[in-house]
Amino acid sequence: MRNVLWALGCIVMLGASSGSGIDVSKTFARIAPTLKSQAKIAVLLPVRLPESFGGEKLFPIVDRAGRSGYAVDIALSADCQGEHACSGGHVYGSATPLSANDLPPGGSRVQLNGSVYAIYRRSVIGPYPSDAYLSWKQNGAYYAIALNTGSLADMLLTARSMR
Repeated sequence: MRNVLWALGCIVMLGASSGSGIDVSKTFARIAPTLKSQAKIAVLLPVRLPESFGGEKLFPIVDRAGRSGYAVDIALSADCQGEHACSGGHVYGSATPLSANDLPPGGSRVQLNGSVYAIYRRSVIGPYPSDAYLSWKQNGAYYAIALNTGSLADMLLTARSMR
């Protein structure tokens, strides 16, 4: 019964998605050439983020980039160093499976698009809300996004926009 209720909740959340989100294609386009020149996997970056990012100045900061993959902080200030208070989330790409250091355990399987499925790990709300995570394998590489308190609808909107 609990699984049925959870599934119904997911369907409701999908139906009540946060619209088409905000266009961040130009924001992430600035770092794309650097990542593409260093990573030996397809670089996927969001074109859209949830409406909750509207009105925020975003600073995509490359945390790491190399042959095996990349990590980008979706920072809310230019001098953010991955700290939770100034980070809206992260984008990851890796040639190898992401480790337990990158992703929390558990989660639920959701359809991302076509035959690609992802694992959604919801945010834990508390005094310091955690990020929600969505991770998947596509074309031989591993990808994940993390959004601060991201709903399933927000995560799917962002992941489905990645190019």
